[in-house]
Amino acid sequence: MKTNIIYNDDCIKILNSKIDEKSIDLIFADPPYNLSGNGLKWKGNKTGGDWYMVDEAWDKMTAPEFLKFTRQWIGACDKVLKDKGSIYIACSYHNIGESMMVLKQLGYKINNIIT
Repeated sequence: MKTNIIYNDDCIKILNSKIDEKSIDLIFADPPYNLSGNGLKWKGNKTGGDWYMVDEAWDKMTAPEFLKFTRQWIGACDKVLKDKGSIYIACSYHNIGESMMVLKQLGYKINNIIT
């Protein structure tokens, strides 16, 4: 496998076509949270400036669509992750359930949840 390459494409596509099976030691994933459309914003934040929630089509899915998407990307990660590898997933309490369910279905041991 080639190293130090940045792919600018859909992660599921890349994981399924460009990365060798069982070749990755560590995956850090920051998938969509599926929170768009809620209109959350915080103006005047004193610690980091204004922030606004993402409101994009790629972050708007029905519950079944989001679960299917989660199965797809975690399944693609599972294919390339070494048997003794680790996966860290950035998520929120809004979407942690789907990730944990899919990981458990694939036989992963959840060692910790960092909040």
